Amino acid sequence: MDDRRRQIRKRLVSLTVVLDSKSGEVIGRIANLTTDGLMLSSDRALAIDRSYTLQIKLPDEVAGRTQIDLEVRSLWSQRAVDPTYYATGFEILNLSDADRHVIEVLMQDAIFQRWVS
Repeated sequence: MDDRRRQIRKRLVSLTVVLDSKSGEVIGRIANLTTDGLMLSSDRALAIDRSYTLQIKLPDEVAGRTQIDLEVRSLWSQRAVDPTYYATGFEILNLSDADRHVIEVLMQDAIFQRWVS
């Protein structure tokens, strides 16, 4: 895996719930986020090289929105630092201008901290 990133990852301090939009099932929580991609923490491994439509419930209203829906593709999945969880990396596909704006506002907000690799 190429570990070079185009953007600094930001970690969401609150435990933001992420659902699979098609099934309505909670599939994890945001571990970090950029306008290019995100990492989820979940209690099970997720399939790699699979497309998902994710619904992210925002911890607070951001730019008039309480959730964003993202088309993503899973790139990798592995055990997390805490072996009872899995970490899965996704690239964001077809990001709308409105969703890009929400993510950019989130990345500038105090609820994010610099992600330390």
